[in-house]
Amino acid sequence: MPKPKPAQPPDAPDVRIIAGVSIPVTHELVPVGKVQLDGDNPRIRFLTQHGNGSAPLNEEALMKLIREQPGYDSLQRAIRKNGGLEEPILIRADGRVVEGNTRLTVYKTLLAAPARRNDPQWQRIAVLRLPEDVPEHLIAMMMASYHIGGKEKWKALAKAEHVKYLKETHNLSVEQITDCTRLTPAEVQQLLDAYDYFIEELLPKLPKGQGVDELSDKFSYALEFIRSRKLRDIRKDPKHRSTVAKLIVKGKLKKGAQVRELHKILNDKEASKVIKKEGFEAAKKLRGETDPTVDSQIFGAMVRLTKSLKKMRQQDVRRLQTQDEAQRIVRDLVDAIALVARLANVDLGAGVA
Repeated sequence: MPKPKPAQPPDAPDVRIIAGVSIPVTHELVPVGKVQLDGDNPRIRFLTQHGNGSAPLNEEALMKLIREQPGYDSLQRAIRKNGGLEEPILIRADGRVVEGNTRLTVYKTLLAAPARRNDPQWQRIAVLRLPEDVPEHLIAMMMASYHIGGKEKWKALAKAEHVKYLKETHNLSVEQITDCTRLTPAEVQQLLDAYDYFIEELLPKLPKGQGVDELSDKFSYALEFIRSRKLRDIRKDPKHRSTVAKLIVKGKLKKGAQVRELHKILNDKEASKVIKKEGFEAAKKLRGETDPTVDSQIFGAMVRLTKSLKKMRQQDVRRLQTQDEAQRIVRDLVDAIALVARLANVDLGAGVA
């Protein structure tokens, strides 16, 4: 059994690997006032550009925005209870945060309280400082590795915004983006397309005076719309694209799974009218009156089974010819169909007993 490696001393050099490049970082304890929040963080960048105008926010406004994000209160309690950070934040050479805006906001907030203003425990914060010559595109790739391909994943909108940022601002290829995000090229393109759809077709439909926060939580609906193969023809129709955008903005869809079923609704004239006025469930109920597969899992399963049986492979046919258990499965299926048919007074003809 190999011997355990000795613990790394506090002043030992540390290295981060970004896109195959080794970047040395230094461990430091820095006065909190010497570290600045970064408004170009993807989660903040979207809200500042689309929710609060394009003007950069000052530190007070940034802190307010960060404190309003889900999870802030629980993180503050954890840091306060632990008496500090479990992991240092990552900063640029000039003191701007790369990774750790929320943790820095917690420190600044705690230090601002009169009871802690002179408490040395909160006056300095543990950081890893990058050298001055690290290109911004490598920092952006590092963020993608942490929060798209790593354990601490962002929500879908932040992922898409950052993928767009990598491609448009830093001119990275899809291949380079896949390398740092661990996404497939198809997944990268889906995020890009969904982001464009969200920005260009959903946000303009948001009523004046209404914030983007609630709509941001529905970005997953836009992503479902772009991903679904069943909606390929719907996506090609500008009118349908606009209709779906309106349904999402107006709250006529209550969950992402409903997006995947929109082809069954929008291709029906009457159901299409109902969904615009009353929402997905009402339209689904209406369609169920003429197409039982729309609102019944069992009928959908029967259709899929019928298609599968018609495409049965020769090796399965041979198994049916020779195996008792395979034959029993078919007889049970026939018996079940015959039972349901009798209960519903469905004439199966002479082919089924």
